[in-house]
Amino acid sequence: MACDSVWRDRIILAASGEEPETQGHRSHLAVCPECRQVYTDLKTLGSIRLPQPAISQTVHNRILALAREEARKRRQSVRPIRTWMPQSWPRLAWAAIFLAVAGFGFWQYHERHLPTTDTALLSTEEIGYGLASVELDLRVLESEMELSMLDIS
Repeated sequence: MACDSVWRDRIILAASGEEPETQGHRSHLAVCPECRQVYTDLKTLGSIRLPQPAISQTVHNRILALAREEARKRRQSVRPIRTWMPQSWPRLAWAAIFLAVAGFGFWQYHERHLPTTDTALLSTEEIGYGLASVELDLRVLESEMELSMLDIS
């Protein structure tokens, strides 16, 4: 029986213990010899226990010494906050004072030099009058051009 890859994957997961065996697994194993063979092979391989390699005490001690040395280097490379923070307090205080004074000065400058709403309205009205006079000037120029066109013909 040609089995699809989904059942094959589910059988492999069940044999390795990553998925619980269900009635569906058992019924499929009863009808599919290929999956049954894979299942029994994996169960056999799973039951084999390989011996742990023996590490000599000298190698074990060297690995531990290297790990301790690396941990010591990492602890030394990270400076605790108490070592650099007291040195930075005066700089931080001066920076805060500078920013406060600069912000206050910027605010005062804009309070004095920005136009108020009354002057902005007057400026808008002046611009409106200016546009009206420009429109009149354009109309006068158009009429003059029409007259000059009539003279040419």
